Amino acid sequence: MVGSGVELSCASPEGSRFDLNDIYVYWQISDTVVAYHVPQNSSSSVASRYRNRAAMSPSGMLQGDFSLRLFNVTPDDEQKFRCVVLSKSLGFQTVLEVVVTLHVA
Repeated sequence: MVGSGVELSCASPEGSRFDLNDIYVYWQISDTVVAYHVPQNSSSSVASRYRNRAAMSPSGMLQGDFSLRLFNVTPDDEQKFRCVVLSKSLGFQTVLEVVVTLHVA
């Protein structure tokens, strides 16, 4: 619903553990990066359009939950969001990729 909050799910199998210094996480729509986590930056960052509206949980990421929380949903948010998780130690191999379609009412 417009104005509400939603969680876009992107999670690895239960019991997975991740080192935040080894993973790169990107949430994107088309060619726009909505939110990301890179090891050099201790916190997640978001595109200006999603600033103060999108967040990932560092403690969740440790457990393999890379879900994106999106607040104050607008009609423009109705899109396909892609979650990509890469591992530096595996030569930047994709370890998880999920596409979530958000429908806004």
